[in-house]
Amino acid sequence: MRNYILSRKDELLKQAQEKLSVCNEQESIEQVCQKMLPFILIFDIFSTSTPFNPSNPSTQQLRDAVFIHYNVARIAHIQQVYGKMEKETMLTDLRLLNLDVEWALICQLVNFEKIFEDTFISPFENACHNQANLCIAKLLQFLVKLVKLFSKYYSNTKIVTYDQKQSLIVRMNTRMLLVNSVYNILVFCLRDILGVPLVLNM
Repeated sequence: MRNYILSRKDELLKQAQEKLSVCNEQESIEQVCQKMLPFILIFDIFSTSTPFNPSNPSTQQLRDAVFIHYNVARIAHIQQVYGKMEKETMLTDLRLLNLDVEWALICQLVNFEKIFEDTFISPFENACHNQANLCIAKLLQFLVKLVKLFSKYYSNTKIVTYDQKQSLIVRMNTRMLLVNSVYNILVFCLRDILGVPLVLNM
């Protein structure tokens, strides 16, 4: 097991250095990786139906776990930028969320209540505690799908605008409602359900 943990730490550090170009002034890449390691372990153990094999961990599971943390940090940055902006109006209009990817994100967010009910509330109410592994696996699958949708949204959509035209500010405010909803679900799942540290600077 010790070899597994050391191997995972090395892989995580390598990926962080190659892909994330992480870091802020307060934390080194090594410190960020140390924060992410507990989530990597959870992902390795619970994200598939096959028994956990520490001698042959999945590279894809590591990538998925890092990608979830990366998008939490990405949204935290968007929120910081948005929060510092001077806005002439805080009006929103949900009718402006009319892109296909926005609807896909909304549907995924709406599904969370059912997923949470089916995978956590019902089994424990019915004393099916042996389903804990399956519950966590379903939650991880949900998170992977959510961050992939958000990443597509982020890559193809201008969320924050510095244009002072009121219609564009209203659209930005509305898009931030969607972004904040994604962030709240991610934080709730990671911190409150799985109990893993958040990485907010990448």
